[in-house]
Amino acid sequence: MNWLSYNTACRYEKGSWSECATGQMTRADKLKASSDPSCEATRVIKKNCKPGKSKDKSAKEQRKNKDKGNFFKKLSKKQSK
Repeated sequence: MNWLSYNTACRYEKGSWSECATGQMTRADKLKASSDPSCEATRVIKKNCKPGKSKDKSAKEQRKNKDKGNFFKKLSKKQSK
């Protein structure tokens, strides 16, 4: 593979995941302007999931930040003893 064929690959801007419905989530990705024009303009990605669970990063980040806060609270309690 030479560098020209590498630069003309199909590259996509990732979309957002849909809600989990009927055990499947979907995401529509749009072709980046720098990609080969012969690529599909939009690709649809499907992923299996469990209803009621979300892949939303903001919710995940909130849990992560909450856990960090609890860690520092516990640490400060130990140091004050």
